[in-house]
Amino acid sequence: MRLLIIRHADPEYADDSITAAGRAQAEALADRLRQAHRQARPRIAHIYSSPMGRARITAQITADALGLPVEVEAWTRELTHWSRGRDPTAPHARAGEGGPALWDTPGEQWRAQQGQQEDGSVENASSRSKTMAGVPESVQPEYQALQANSDAFLARHGYVRDSCGRYRVQASIASDHDGGGSSAVLPDRSAAVAVFCHGGFGLTWLAHLLQLPLMSFWCSFWLAPSSVTTVLFEQRSADFAVPRCLAMSDVGHLLAAGLPEAVPSRYERPDGRRPSGLKGNFY
Repeated sequence: MRLLIIRHADPEYADDSITAAGRAQAEALADRLRQAHRQARPRIAHIYSSPMGRARITAQITADALGLPVEVEAWTRELTHWSRGRDPTAPHARAGEGGPALWDTPGEQWRAQQGQQEDGSVENASSRSKTMAGVPESVQPEYQALQANSDAFLARHGYVRDSCGRYRVQASIASDHDGGGSSAVLPDRSAAVAVFCHGGFGLTWLAHLLQLPLMSFWCSFWLAPSSVTTVLFEQRSADFAVPRCLAMSDVGHLLAAGLPEAVPSRYERPDGRRPSGLKGNFY
């Protein structure tokens, strides 16, 4: 199975919608997924969405193109209260909606914190990074809840996570309406499920799936608006699958449509306090 983690198109946070540029992005995305679906590269079996408007609007454009319903997953909403302080220029803006977010912690700060020992010596940060290292205690229970929701979601699709982070391939039981019995049905390895969600949530979910340290992941990757991140549940045996990222933050549909890979947002600020995840010298 392939899991497509799709960030909503260019947002208009004020009314939880998407901008005109975002609609063009969403239409280009829908065209890309429609072509892939028709050619079974991959075939999309389900479209899921966060309950938030900007994700649902983006998802609906693809759903209309594919003739599939949008199934809402409440647990995939943006982590709007995972804040790292307040911006005095936008005191009421929530994390990821114009306000400072934990997943936007500057990488230079995190690496310096990890690299310095109490005595001032420096060691390889990666050798001692832990999954929860640096994650504020205030959000750790919610991260654990996100992990549990992820595991339950994937179990519904036939992948049951064990304590090692492997996913046991488990058959579901389907009724045999003609014969009156039932039969075991293994997950369709060629199918995909698409989840339309958010930048902060998407990065946080990926860190769990790939079993990588959350803070380091936040500081090292970015999900562009309307981007597609493809995670293959790779099977090398009959029993287990392990998530493997095939493509990250792919916006090839924007390039194919002659659209810029990202558009400057009115929520972005030149001083580094930018909510959309990519900072500094990108724009």
